[in-house]
Amino acid sequence: MQASRLLFSLELTASNYALLLLANLPSSVAYGLGRMVGDLQYQVESSKRKMTLECLELAFGEQTSPEGRIRLVHDCFRLGACRELDRLRLTGRQGLAELVKIQGLEHIEYALAQGKGAVIGSAHFGSFEAEYRLLGALGFPVTVIAARLPHQGLPHRKRHWPDRLIGTLQSKTRRRHRRLSNIFVDENSRSMVPVDAARKLERNELIFIMTDVVGFPSQHPHTAPIPFLNGLAYLPTGAVRIAKSAGAPLLFCLIHRSRDWRHQMMEISAPIPTEGDIDKTTRHCVRLIEDAIRREPANWRSWDYKTMAKIGLLPEEEMKRLVRAAGSRYWD
Repeated sequence: MQASRLLFSLELTASNYALLLLANLPSSVAYGLGRMVGDLQYQVESSKRKMTLECLELAFGEQTSPEGRIRLVHDCFRLGACRELDRLRLTGRQGLAELVKIQGLEHIEYALAQGKGAVIGSAHFGSFEAEYRLLGALGFPVTVIAARLPHQGLPHRKRHWPDRLIGTLQSKTRRRHRRLSNIFVDENSRSMVPVDAARKLERNELIFIMTDVVGFPSQHPHTAPIPFLNGLAYLPTGAVRIAKSAGAPLLFCLIHRSRDWRHQMMEISAPIPTEGDIDKTTRHCVRLIEDAIRREPANWRSWDYKTMAKIGLLPEEEMKRLVRAAGSRYWD
């Protein structure tokens, strides 16, 4: 058992180093080889492969064939490797902007011309980190509202090497572009998030926020129960609430990868009306996400047991049993 874990760790570390080296190659070569790294990870990470396959079956059932689900799982690994390449190319010498076509940029420009900033909702779909980083690279002042991850509370020297390296590179990129510091959400800072966001909007800046974060308790005052992937999720209404209270326009953004694996399309919607019921507007945004997931399931990042339990597709006890069997690496 110990030997197999060591082999797994070595193979995974090798694939991470490979992505780091590939990031500086011409894009046609980098993303072609990046797919091969995804293929390697598909073979090595058997627990994650099994988990992704079972989660796709829970969400889609007979809507996809067993062979179709296997192809989707394979694409999940390939897209994951390409997403890591995107992160590295955003901070390195080889740029990403020339590979991404942005549709709807005029909606952001018009919103900022009105002087009230804008709230941009999105999802953990495709190369979602590229969305706000590219906007920053184009000169737009962007602040991301995000949950504080466990490694972000660790000293720099105790983080895994990819997080240390990418964090260092991204801090340099943030200074070079107009990417502003994140607004982190945790139990201590939750009440200050709307206040901090309002100040940013008053300065005519962009607020970027994910709207597909599942797992909030049902009694949470700032969530809405929304049908999602054949289940029911309590999803945050923050994007709509912040835009409505500040009188700022609410836009929606998703990014899609083309069939050549390197070019992408980033789509920014026209303003979404926020005058009505907050929960109803949030449901509209979630429908945009679910429609995208159903069209391109492999692009969604959250095919894991924990997420399936949170939307009611997997009993809690069964989820805990499966997670124990898969290993602690796949809790998140």
